[in-house]
Amino acid sequence: MIREMIDDYKKSLEFWEKAYADSGDQNTDNSNNWETLAPSEKFIYALSSFSKCQNVLDYGCGEGWGSIIMAKTGCKNITSVELSNSAIKKTIKNSIIYKVNKFVNAYVISENWINTEESDKYDGFFCSNVIDVIPEEIADNILKQAQRIVKPSKRIIISLNFYLDTKLNNNHEVKGKYLYREGILRMVNRTDQEWCDILSKFFKIEKIEHFAWPGETKETRRLFYLINSRHCFEG
Repeated sequence: MIREMIDDYKKSLEFWEKAYADSGDQNTDNSNNWETLAPSEKFIYALSSFSKCQNVLDYGCGEGWGSIIMAKTGCKNITSVELSNSAIKKTIKNSIIYKVNKFVNAYVISENWINTEESDKYDGFFCSNVIDVIPEEIADNILKQAQRIVKPSKRIIISLNFYLDTKLNNNHEVKGKYLYREGILRMVNRTDQEWCDILSKFFKIEKIEHFAWPGETKETRRLFYLINSRHCFEG
């Protein structure tokens, strides 16, 4: 099982590295239209809740769209991290294009980086489409470490893909809750309640909002508003 998990994770990292390397650059003609970076207006509202934070972590920042929106809505110090070198190059470039590079600090990290961050370092945490595309053991550790490195009573926002009824979709190879495509782990498939059960081990769940990406007809993707109630768990 451990060897299979490591193999899944390695293949997943290689897949996303190539995906970011192959993705196109932002259109500099639209650099003032930063709102279009958000997959939904609900994201702008969610990310604006970090506007007063002193140090927000964008974990698995991709090409930096979340970091840019946070900066544009008032946050002055965002740490944007990714395991993908190609993604961080895009994040740095995009932060310059959108004129927020003095607020966005982007770094390539190792797989164990989050384990070494100091406790209570951040007063905000954002993570989009990360914990549901990697092996659950690794995702659980990210959540555990997020609980540790974010100050008590501060906000965490986690975005997740939709729940897929595999009976109605045969585009994936299904192994329990793991969905693969061409041998690559693409999603850990869980219902809202299943994710609530997992997240509530670490955080207080404020609310769940559902949203759609452009072109989607139904709002089935998930946006979890969480509060780090670590001291309550410890007590």
